[in-house]
Amino acid sequence: MDTAAVAFYQPHSWTSLQGITGHAIARWSADVERRFSHCELLLPLQGKQYAVSSSAMDGGWRAKEVGEAKWQINIGQGHWTVLPRPDVDVDAAWQVFESHTHEPYGYLDLIAQQILRLPLSDRLGDFCSVAVMKMAGDPLPRLNTWNPNMYFEYLKMKGF
Repeated sequence: MDTAAVAFYQPHSWTSLQGITGHAIARWSADVERRFSHCELLLPLQGKQYAVSSSAMDGGWRAKEVGEAKWQINIGQGHWTVLPRPDVDVDAAWQVFESHTHEPYGYLDLIAQQILRLPLSDRLGDFCSVAVMKMAGDPLPRLNTWNPNMYFEYLKMKGF
């Protein structure tokens, strides 16, 4: 894949703390039919594909190679919905990523904005949908209020 795409994750496991937390966040924050708990920007680099986002599991902004190995992100399993984004400037997206790699995950924004729905922000880090929207160059107002479900619906409305 030479172009970008956005991958949305739908939690499926009720047997781990990660799965239960994903279900809880997706169900609480979603006012729409789909219940996504996470999203990734898929970007090509030197013949490989990377899933790039801000992740609670990894403590902040990071890029992981896409594949089936345990240390990779397996986008091919049935828990992901992928929307191609041929409009994304891949080089610019990598530059945005590089400028944020030192930033932590936006735990306060996740809790305040997505769970409690309060207009608070710590501005220290980003959660997944904010990171993806920044890299994709989506000029949306108040990025820290957008959860993966809202972002998915926005992209579908735009024809992706």
